[in-house]
Formats: sequence, C-alpha cells, structure tokens
Amino acid sequence: MSFLSLVSNYKKFSITVDEVKIFNAVGNSTYDFDLDYVKRISKSYPNLTSSAIPIKGILGAYYITNDSILKGIDLLNKGILDNPYIGHPDMILARTYEIFGIKDSFNFYTEKAYKKLPNNSASYLLLAKKFLNEQKYDSLSYFFSDISNRIVDNNIWQIYLASMISVEDKFNEYKIDSTSVLLNAKKAKQISDDKVVTLLADYLVYGKDVVDESINKYETALDIFNSDPDYAIKLVSEAVSQIGDNYQFYETLIEMYFEVKNYEMVIATYSELVNKDMTTLNGNTLERTSISFIYLNDIESGCNLAKLLNEYRYNLDNTIKFICEIID
Repeated sequence: MSFLSLVSNYKKFSITVDEVKIFNAVGNSTYDFDLDYVKRISKSYPNLTSSAIPIKGILGAYYITNDSILKGIDLLNKGILDNPYIGHPDMILARTYEIFGIKDSFNFYTEKAYKKLPNNSASYLLLAKKFLNEQKYDSLSYFFSDISNRIVDNNIWQIYLASMISVEDKFNEYKIDSTSVLLNAKKAKQISDDKVVTLLADYLVYGKDVVDESINKYETALDIFNSDPDYAIKLVSEAVSQIGDNYQFYETLIEMYFEVKNYEMVIATYSELVNKDMTTLNGNTLERTSISFIYLNDIESGCNLAKLLNEYRYNLDNTIKFICEIID
C-alpha cells in the first residue's frame, strides 16, 4: 500500500471519529471538546455529510459555551453562510442573544430557526419565549396546534400547557379559545405518560387548588397507611373523587384494599376502572385483582386476568398458576 493511500485512509478514519464526537456533542448540546481537539479541527473542515451541520456552527457553539462569545458568534454566522438551510446555528445565536437580552437579534434568529426547523421542540421553545415576551398567547397557541399535529414531543406540551396556565384567567383578553385549551389538556393526558405534562394538564382540567389538595391527600395517605390504614384509604378515595382519571391514585387504592383484605372493594374499584375504560393497569394491580376474584370464588374472572398476565410474561404467583392450570 502506498504512502499516499495510507494518508488518505487515515484522513477518512479521522473524519469518521470526528463526526462521532461532533454528533454526540450536538445530540447532548454539550460541545464538551478538549481545546486541543478544537484547535486540531480545521475551519475548512467540510460540512458533516449525514447532517449538513456546518463545522463552523459546531465550533461557534463551543466557543460561546466556553466564554469566547464574540468569536463564537462570528463562527456561527460564518456557519450559516456555509449552509443557510439548517437552523442549528440560528438556534444557538437566538439563545445567545436571549441570554444577553438583545431582543431584536433574539427575535430575528428565533424566527429563522423555526422556519428551518418547524418540527424541532427546541426551536418551538424559542418561538414560544418570543411570543411570551410579546404577550402574544394566541400566536403561541396557534403555532402549538401547528407543530403538535405533526409530532408528539413532551417538551412542546409542557411549554404550551404551562403558558396556558399562566394566563388562564385572561383567555378572553388574549383571544384564546378556552374550550380548545381544555380539549388539548385532556388530549395531553391521553397521549403522554410524562408526569410534568400530566400535572400541568390536570391543573387546566381540574384547577390547581383541587389538584394540589388531592396530591397532598395522596401523599399523606402513603405516609400513614401502616399506622392508620382506614384513614389512609379514606384520603385516597377522596383524591380519586377529585381527580377521577389518575391511574396512580386508583392503583394505590386497590393495593391498600388488598393489603387490608377487603377483596370486595378491590373488585369494586377495578370494575369502576373498567367502566371508565381505564384498563391500562400495571401487572401488580392486575394480579391483586385476579387474586381478589379467586378469593371471592369468581374463579373464571380471576383466571382470565391471570392468563392475560401470563401471556405478557408477568411473573405470576405459583398458587394462581396452579388454580388456573397455567403451565409455562
């Protein structure tokens, strides 16, 4: 193999290694390179072929996060010239100008970033901040509807729901359709299992005071169950009556009834969930319900649940397997 061939292969290998490092940095938004590594990368290094991210944009992000602001901004602008179609450098510039309170430049690069990256939650976050600064909540809501119809992203839902909570008492003033907000909050609870999204949605559906009170009852119940199970069950029951679609409240209530051997109420609570079409329950809850059916001599119902759990490889109690004639 010739010397030139060796050099060529080494350069290809080096570029591949560099791309892996750069992709990781972009994905994590860390830009945590060694200074020697940054110096080694040539400013004429080609755009990354897989992502088209200009190297000057990556270097600009590095320098901004390492206290070389002017140098970073200069490189980011040059990166935009290298590839004006990708919004990554625009997003970093918008964030930089936001930090320094330069509103015109923040607004300018925010709009550019969103136009180039309309399906990106980070660019929507910048756009949302722009609308919040301008108190244009109707525009924020409009763009939320636009992006949420294309992608499902918890960050987008969090931004939208939190913004709507902040102006809940001023919907008319900001020309926001309260019915649409309520429907979006209910939709959020159906499509997301993110705890922050669920909490924010509950605030809009049930009201912050009601939600906070129910959570306080639930947490108190967990603390006192061992010393006063009856009162703990009473508190969780009240929390369920306040927030009627909270799986965690219901599953805890079933667990508490099971622990005190009140199998009738285990079945009653489970039946309530079935009537509400809330049957996406964890395996432990379904096993407790199965055992409760069996204790109450409804072997068929209990074994139907047990066989369902076994199909999904849940580690059933051996006694249930024996009663239901389940053979692995």
